[in-house]
Amino acid sequence: MSADRPLELDVEWSDRRLDINTTDATLERFPVNEMHELIELEERGWRALSTAGDAGKKFYASVLREDAVMLFPGGMRIVGRERILESLGAQPWDSFQIENPAIIPLAANAATLVYKASAQRKGSEPYVALISSTYVHDGAWQLVVHQQTPA
Repeated sequence: MSADRPLELDVEWSDRRLDINTTDATLERFPVNEMHELIELEERGWRALSTAGDAGKKFYASVLREDAVMLFPGGMRIVGRERILESLGAQPWDSFQIENPAIIPLAANAATLVYKASAQRKGSEPYVALISSTYVHDGAWQLVVHQQTPA
């Protein structure tokens, strides 16, 4: 198969479907098990943010790269690991669901995870967003850019 022609690979993972649209050359550099690892990492983040106390801060302290950026609806832009950690601590999510996760390999050590998230906090309306999280692997996966766009 030509490296210029997209490869569609259908991989079953848990109760969700992992859709990958990429080239043969990119897939050879980015194994499927690492794709699963990124999805699991993102789910661990949501679980931490769904736990009372400082679970979210502890989790993201171990995952955020020093120069990380987070972009949220309403024009909120938080730059830098320490500022992001300071911003955490809102009321935990009561429930969340990640739908249709897809990995976009960028290089042998970098990828963007895109998905739809539905979440709700006690006493609040449901929150639904399209999310992208870009990770770089440098000894461990580090979150570099995270963006949420209302769906």
